Amino acid sequence: MGRALASMSDLLNSLLSISKLDAGVIAPAPVDFPLQSLFLRMKSEFGVQAEAAGIVFRIVDCSAQVRSDPSLLEIIIRNFLANALGSKSCRKIVLGCRLRRGALSLEVWDNGSGIAEDEMAEIFEEFYQVKNSDDGRGGGFGLGLAIAERMARLLDHPIGANSILEKGSKFFVEVPMSTAIPASDQTFTRNDGPVDELTGATVVVVETTSLCSRVWCYCWKVGG
Repeated sequence: MGRALASMSDLLNSLLSISKLDAGVIAPAPVDFPLQSLFLRMKSEFGVQAEAAGIVFRIVDCSAQVRSDPSLLEIIIRNFLANALGSKSCRKIVLGCRLRRGALSLEVWDNGSGIAEDEMAEIFEEFYQVKNSDDGRGGGFGLGLAIAERMARLLDHPIGANSILEKGSKFFVEVPMSTAIPASDQTFTRNDGPVDELTGATVVVVETTSLCSRVWCYCWKVGG
C-alpha cells in the first residue's frame, strides 16, 4: 500500500510539472553560480541510493561557473541520474562536464544495456519507456526525461543523448559559461606606491585549465 501511494504521488507530481510547463507558469531565473555546488548536492542525494543498489556513482569535480536557473537545471540532472539508476544492469554512473561548442556540456554516463538506435528519437516523449524489458530502465511512468527535455527547452539549453546497446548511455545538457568573475576571486591587494616602481617589471599571467575560472597575475622586477 505504501509503495502504491508513493508511486501515485510521483505520477501526480510529474503530471503537475508537465502541466505547469505547458501552461507557461514556470519562469526561469538565470544566475551565475559554481557548477560544483550542484554536483555536490547530486552526490549527496544519489550517493546513498546508488550504494544501496550496488552501483558505483562518482562525480568529476568542476571549477567552472555557468549561467542558468539552478533549480530547473538541478531537476534536469536529477532526472538524468534517476533514469540511470533505474537500469537494472547498470553498475557505474559518472556525472561530469566538458567544454563543447563554447558551452559546458553536463553529462551523465552509465554502463547499462543501452538504448536501441531506433528508439533514441522517442526517449524524451511523455510515457515512453524503452522496449528492452531485461534492462527495466526507468521503472516509472516514462515522464522523467520528458520533464527534463521541457525544462531544457524553457532554459534554451540544448539537450540530447547517445547510447550503444550492451555498452551504456550518455545524457547531456549544454549550459552557457558564466562571464562573471567569482566573488572569491575579486579581491586584490592595493599598491599605492609610485607607478615607476614597476618600470622594467616582468608580468606573467597563468590560467589553470582550458575551462579557466581563475587567473593569477604575478609581477616582479628583474635584476634587483
